[in-house]
Order: sequence, then structure tokens, then C-alpha cells
Amino acid sequence: MIRLLLLVLLLLPQIACHRAGLRANIQESGLVACVQPGALDAKGKVLTCETSAVTIIGDRVLIANDKQVAPPAAQVFSLPLATLHGEVAFETIRPELHEWVTQVRKIEDITRSEAHDLTLISTAFDRTPETGGPDGARFNNLLAIWGHAVEHADVVAPNQSGDIVSSIVLRERFLRALASPEFPAGPSYFKIEGLAVIPPNNVLFGVRETGPDFEHPRYGMTVLHGRFSEDEHGAVVLSERFQRLDLTLPDGAASDLGLSAMAYDHKRKGTWIVGSIEGAEGEPMRSQLFFLPDKRWREGRLDSVLAHRGARQFDLPYKLEGITMLDDHTLLGVCDEDRTLSQVVINNQARRRDLHQGVFVRILVK
Repeated sequence: MIRLLLLVLLLLPQIACHRAGLRANIQESGLVACVQPGALDAKGKVLTCETSAVTIIGDRVLIANDKQVAPPAAQVFSLPLATLHGEVAFETIRPELHEWVTQVRKIEDITRSEAHDLTLISTAFDRTPETGGPDGARFNNLLAIWGHAVEHADVVAPNQSGDIVSSIVLRERFLRALASPEFPAGPSYFKIEGLAVIPPNNVLFGVRETGPDFEHPRYGMTVLHGRFSEDEHGAVVLSERFQRLDLTLPDGAASDLGLSAMAYDHKRKGTWIVGSIEGAEGEPMRSQLFFLPDKRWREGRLDSVLAHRGARQFDLPYKLEGITMLDDHTLLGVCDEDRTLSQVVINNQARRRDLHQGVFVRILVK
């Protein structure tokens, strides 16, 4: 009897933790300018800041804007982590005007493995030379940065066509994994928006959209799992085959979610996964946060993340498109608000985003 009582007492904290579940709330929201206010592109159209990916390298935050811009701006920029609060002016950031930045299009996620001292950067893989014109191959890139030297990035699985070096050969591996009775050779169209490294050497690509073409996307929560290694020349090598995992949403999750961000959590031994919904141009966005424990990741059954109080799913009024662990209790996220003038709160004052600004959030998780 005494042994049984001791066993119950030992299990109580685990049972309570399981019942309590994961909770989250927005600790801080703010704005960061990634282009100059009122800047125009070559066609006279206003340049927008649509932040899509984030990671931390050393004491600096590296952020991507998935819109093509021109100097003095760049589609990748960085700033000291200590300055990412409130409203950040363009003069505070450092545009990363490196050769590799100018050669790629539509960066959708960045992930970092401290164990390997490696940063991986993925584009959308949503266009080809046939659908995207002369620059179509530039939308198909996986880049590797070793250490903290962001001025240089290697193209993973490089393939040269004319003057363009890209990772377009990875498309065939993704297509094989995405094959279905409807699309035996894989869907004609797909879009990558998530990227995460899981110890020791697993890499996950998050697929947001599939379909017959760009104009008829089907949103989903699908992950492609592969492995990576380093060859004798220091190049990142990906496995030839990827496994497909269709994630199962918990009760209470919104319908029609599309995967838009992922980040690995070493403390909790699992992956944070974001599903989001895009409204019509100018309409509010919506995102929900989920968690996939390592012990269940092959099942693909996501755990709910609840709001700070109550029993409802944690919702954000933004399209959360890039996340990274800031510390054991905080996720740093950036949001792609397109042309929606979303509202944030800075120093207890409501502020509306301008088109040259991206939205960032700090999310407390427990």
C-alpha cells in the first residue's frame, strides 16, 4: 500500500503537467523597418516589408523579407538582439548585401543547429524556370552557413544552369515524397514555408501548399523528413529520399490552416509548428501554435497550445511565418502581413504597421 502511494505521488506532477498542457501568450509585439519608408521598386510600386524567417546567430538576429528589394535594402538583414524592441527604424538594421542574398528569391524559413554550428536557409521552391521565367530556378534554394560568417553561404545540392546556381535538383526528392494517387509524380505545384533541424541530424521541410498550379492551392500541414551530413569537403549533403508526414490537428484547431513556421525546442524535446490562414488583401491574418513531441513525431499528432487563461486555442492576429527559440521560455517570431496594416501594441499604445515595416512578436510559452 505504501509503495502504491509513493508511486501515485511520483506520477502526480507528470499527470498535472499533462492535463495543464502547453500555454502561450504574446509578451511583446513590435515593428521593424526592412525597407526605407516610401521606397519604390523599378516599376514605381511601393516596396513592402513581409518578414518571413528569423534566427539568432551569436548576438544578432537574422531576418528575411520574402519580397525582392533593391539596395540600400536587402531581402536579408540583421540587427543586434538587444535592439529588437518597440519600433525599429531602418537605420538600425544592417542589410546583408552579400552575393548569395542577391542570387536567391523568396526566402521562407531559416533554422540553426548550435550543435553543428550550422544555419540552413530555404526558399519557397514554388516556381520553376517553366512557371517563373528566367529567374525561376532562384526560387529553389537551400543554403548553408557555417559558423557566424553570414557573408558566405553554400548552395546545398548545387546545380548550374547558365549563370544561376540553385538547389533545383531537390525538387525531385520533394516530389517523390509528395506523390499521391491524384498526383503520381507529385503535385505540379507546392510551396515550402517551414524548416527545422531535429537532433542529431534530421531535417524537416514544412509544406504549406500543394495543387495543380499556383492559382489553385490547397493548404495543409505536411512535413517532409530527411537527414543531412557533412562530406569530406565540408559541404552539407541531404538524403536522397524524404518521408512524408501529414500532421493531425487537435480538437479546437481552425480549419484550412497551412503550415507556415517551425522551430525545434531542446528543453521540451519537440517541435513548435505554426498553422496560419491568409485572408483577402488587406484583411486580418490568423495563426495558431502547436507542439509535436519527439516521442510522437512519427505519428504526426499535434498537441494543442492554449491561451494564457481558459481552455481555448492560442491564436495570434498575424500570419506568423518565422519562429526561433529565444530562450527556454520564449519564442521570437516574425510575421508576413502582406499589405494588411496590422495593429501592434508598443509601450501600451496601439500602433498600426506601415508597409515598410514587418511585425515581430515575443511569445511566452510554458
